[in-house]
Amino acid sequence: MSAARIVAGGRAYKSDRTGKILAVLAVLLVLLVAVVLLVLAVLLILLVLVVLLILLVLVVLVIVVHNDSPQILEWITGIVCVLLEKLFMKNLWGGNGMLLIQNGLLYTMETEEAISADLLIDKGKIRRIAKNIEPSGDMEILDASGLRVYPGFIDAHSHIGLLEEKKASPCDESNEGTNPITPCIRAIDAINPMDSAFHNALAAGITGVMTGPGSSNPIGGQFAFIKTHGRRIDDMIVRAPCAMKIAFGENPMTNYGPNGNIPSTRMAIASLIREELSLAQQYFQSGSEPKAFNMECYRDVFEGKIPLKAHVHRADDIFTAIRIANEFRLSLTLDHCTDGAIIADELAQEGFSAFVGPTLGNK
Repeated sequence: MSAARIVAGGRAYKSDRTGKILAVLAVLLVLLVAVVLLVLAVLLILLVLVVLLILLVLVVLVIVVHNDSPQILEWITGIVCVLLEKLFMKNLWGGNGMLLIQNGLLYTMETEEAISADLLIDKGKIRRIAKNIEPSGDMEILDASGLRVYPGFIDAHSHIGLLEEKKASPCDESNEGTNPITPCIRAIDAINPMDSAFHNALAAGITGVMTGPGSSNPIGGQFAFIKTHGRRIDDMIVRAPCAMKIAFGENPMTNYGPNGNIPSTRMAIASLIREELSLAQQYFQSGSEPKAFNMECYRDVFEGKIPLKAHVHRADDIFTAIRIANEFRLSLTLDHCTDGAIIADELAQEGFSAFVGPTLGNK
């Protein structure tokens, strides 16, 4: 064998060995980077858990030491909820991706029967319901085999964001208890989207709520229909106002009567409501100028765009609310309607909608 061939063979052998070494080094480098990223991810998760643990300890301390400071507790709870949402929840409302829910039993609410189908959500909107939707590469797939799929639930009567989850004086803005007639007040001016009840409602599948003033006043003010997802009330509004709150029975009586103020009886409650509605009716019939702020808030009511939302429990209060609505030919919903079951036939003849409850708890 010539010397030239020996040299060439040696060079080829060295080149091949060098390539193998470089390949091994590249693999080791990739593994090292993967291990480093994994360690960083674990450290990040541990850091988050430590932060949450610290916040939990602060919550416990506030409960034990500062039980008279519900607002502080509300802030801490809100921070925890926001952290959990940002870190662990995927935003299906207004997100940029598509979600395909496959093999679920769908309740569309168009009929009483459920259907077995796939459901495609694109940027927070339902785009398609069909059998066997073909997935594409940019879709997130959720297998709902054996599960029931419902639209978001709607709570037709609540005080969420006004009577906050940590109930105490600083967190209760559901009643303007200084004047029995307050039609101009608007729920949206007091709703706190940081109320932890919104997170609880959303987690339970409630995506829309009607919320507004409580029942201390015969005429309480304007309800709003809002989404439960959001940080700013202006972005959560579906319709505001959506109803005008009125109330009958014990709540207005006990709020004003013991202080020597009207109303202290059911007669006075009905009289105050009739007087106010009569003034509004006369105002619209006269076409008064300039516009009166305290009367314009009734315009949607008298134009049939929104109903009177009547807080009623006893059967006689239910009939009084119906009587007044019929007198002025106004739309009406019967909220709570506790005695509705014992006067069901009469209510069916009247044709007004009833929102029954809550009967299972105080939420």
